[in-house]
Amino acid sequence: MGHRSQFFQPRTWYHVTVCSFTGFGHDVKIGSGSTISAHCDITGYAEIGNGVFLHSHVVVLPHRKVGDFACVGAGSVVARDVPPGTCVWGVPAKKVNPEL
Repeated sequence: MGHRSQFFQPRTWYHVTVCSFTGFGHDVKIGSGSTISAHCDITGYAEIGNGVFLHSHVVVLPHRKVGDFACVGAGSVVARDVPPGTCVWGVPAKKVNPEL
């Protein structure tokens, strides 16, 4: 993990799953109950909320927030903040149509 990175919340560092070949930049925060699949790249100053699921090969660009209980589809690039409880997918990641 990069310099000053942490699993967030300071007193409850539990139930976080990080799979192989995942990189973390500087000052990354990850909430409890989150799952980060293989081959993800979370760049500097990103914040991953509680209960988030990042599928494989996801890239989270610097200074981006992925809200609580959000889901990011495989191969997506998070170029904007992801609101809590939403699913995004694509390059750049966009909200998935709830009707599908």
